[in-house]
Amino acid sequence: MSEPVVFRTGEATVFAAEGQFTDAMPEVTIGRVDGPVGNAFANMMGQSEGHTRMFAVRATNQQVKPATMMVPKVTIKSMDYANLFGGPMQSAVADAVVDCVIDGTLPRDQVNDLCIISLLWLDPEAVQHSELDRKDLYRTNYEAMKLAVQRAMDNSPSIDELIANRNKLHHEMYNPETGESIGQAFLKSRHCRLFYVSLSIWRSCRRLSSSSASMAPPRAKAMSDCVSQT
Repeated sequence: MSEPVVFRTGEATVFAAEGQFTDAMPEVTIGRVDGPVGNAFANMMGQSEGHTRMFAVRATNQQVKPATMMVPKVTIKSMDYANLFGGPMQSAVADAVVDCVIDGTLPRDQVNDLCIISLLWLDPEAVQHSELDRKDLYRTNYEAMKLAVQRAMDNSPSIDELIANRNKLHHEMYNPETGESIGQAFLKSRHCRLFYVSLSIWRSCRRLSSSSASMAPPRAKAMSDCVSQT
């Protein structure tokens, strides 16, 4: 029998492909069904409006083990959102859990004794995106879920790593010196993407219109929005 798993936590972020809103940021808690995680899991069986929970199911009659509860971080307000959450995202999470058992990340001899609660992010912009890549939504959630489970089981990051990085790393959405957003999360935010799209449209209009010389690029306003809304 492998070491008992009472309470483990993990998280991961996998960024979307260019032009997509499919970033995945699962946060997981893993533990025994007869412990605090199991108690929380059972208490989440009741539904609350806008935050529909569901089991991770690979296909009809194929609920995964360990039993995994999917919980949306964003309020579900439409069937389109629910269909993405219960479609490619559910498929990705379920596949990731089973593959974690296959590769040994999760102990096979404890699959009936453990449960997983997974908080999942789905950008509302993805629902409105006419060119949404559902395969990329699957990819990001699959990769991030596997990584989150692995980190939970490895107790990663270690306290030594956290202490070593205390003054080296800062939150991507907050610069302690300026109060502004920094880093990759900022550069990949939808507000900055909107700025570059806006600038591209202005440049195209300038080339096509002889009167465009009097047009002012939306650079200043877009950049201001990019900083203030992120």
